[in-house]
Amino acid sequence: MLKRKNVTVTGGAGFIGSHLVDWLVSKSANVKVIDNLERGQRSNLASCLDEIELVHADLSDNNLAVQSLRNSDIVIDFANRMGGARFLFERPASIMAANLRITANCVDGARLANVERYLFISSSCVYGKQTSIPNPENEAGFCPPESAYGWAKLACEQLVSSYFQQYHLNVQIVRLFNAYGPRENFNTTPHVIPIFIRNVINQKPVIVYGDGEQTRSYTYISDIVRGISSVLESDYLNDPFNIGSENEISVNELLSKISTLLDVKNYRVIHKDPIPTDIRRRSAKNEKIKHLLRWQPEMDLTEGLNNTIKWYKEECGIEPRALNPEYSQLNQT
Repeated sequence: MLKRKNVTVTGGAGFIGSHLVDWLVSKSANVKVIDNLERGQRSNLASCLDEIELVHADLSDNNLAVQSLRNSDIVIDFANRMGGARFLFERPASIMAANLRITANCVDGARLANVERYLFISSSCVYGKQTSIPNPENEAGFCPPESAYGWAKLACEQLVSSYFQQYHLNVQIVRLFNAYGPRENFNTTPHVIPIFIRNVINQKPVIVYGDGEQTRSYTYISDIVRGISSVLESDYLNDPFNIGSENEISVNELLSKISTLLDVKNYRVIHKDPIPTDIRRRSAKNEKIKHLLRWQPEMDLTEGLNNTIKWYKEECGIEPRALNPEYSQLNQT
């Protein structure tokens, strides 16, 4: 399916996108990455930079988006604005406006390019706090999302679905649940696992919002890529799939596990007021993708965290002088 196809990955220099680009290159696709490099990094594409085309562009510009997506056979759309729970809470209008604009430009560019397939990367944030646990696909929108980011992703799903209905664009949608692993840089993606690893290993205070009993289901990057690829290679259109683990772990348990793996006991936790838009529990009901596409997560959390810690030590050179104060106060989703 992918051999010699022109596959464009928006936001492909980011953490998840770059891993998918590696997989696409291994399938002999002709890959173009479009990224504004605000959060994405050229270094994430180091292993395949000579085999792809990297376009530095801002997809909030409609003309630029349409021009950049020309001659694409397949578009995989990671492009969005985000940045940790605190940022999402403090900048809701910016998040809503930016993400709707970017997705509108990308999906319309895909339509004008007459692509064979447009895969939209959505988020578990589309689920509200009253949905069933684990979160089933059919309850997104039934209970409203708590955050502007969740609303934006849900609205973007509706937008791309309307292109399926009105223009017969072959749309696919996946909802990712808390991906983690190598390349999730704490300076550009201030999420819980990289922040905890960095602060614990440097014996810096770790900020936890609320009581720390809120749960998430963390999914290792290799499982995420396998899940996305299984949907991309399937015939299911306009039918959202959860990609994530059903195994929940609390923030407190996660912090304890990371400190144990790092063999660090002397760290300080600072509890701050909970973020109003934070969700108490979140995990992926993945029965649908298991049954239809034979996908399920394979990486154990302990092994995945060990792989991630090893990467941070080797690639990021975690040490006190590497700390970035701007991010030490950001919380994580």
